[in-house]
Order: sequence, then C-alpha cells, then structure tokens
Amino acid sequence: MAKKKLWFKAKKYGYGWYPVSKEGWAVVSLFIIAITILAVIGGVLLFIGTPIFIIILFIISSRRGEKASWRWGNKK
Repeated sequence: MAKKKLWFKAKKYGYGWYPVSKEGWAVVSLFIIAITILAVIGGVLLFIGTPIFIIILFIISSRRGEKASWRWGNKK
C-alpha cells in the first residue's frame, strides 16, 4: 500500500495542522477567498457559510493530514 502524500502536518505546539504541500496551500487559499466573498456579501450568508466552510476545512485537514493531538514540543 502506497503512503499517501500529506497536505497538512500536525502542529508542534497546540492542536491543529498547517499546510505543507501545494494542495494544502490551495485548500487554505480557497477557504480564505470563500470567507472574503462571504464577508463582502455580508448578511445571513456570512453567519451560515462561515461555520460550513470551517467544518469543510477541518474535514479536509483531518483526512489529508497527520493525526492531530495536543502537543507541546517534541515527544520524549
């Protein structure tokens, strides 16, 4: 079984991921563009769309990245 290419790596401190490939950066860029468009449109779409886009980003990050857990530096 081939090892899948990671788009996101787990953060060294705290919880979460950061992009490490062009695919990961593309996903984050699309997220920022989508939130910016919602902010320009404003209104109810901003309050409905933002949580939806955050959930989508979280799902993509968890599926295409390392397993995230609370970290505080290097493991001993």
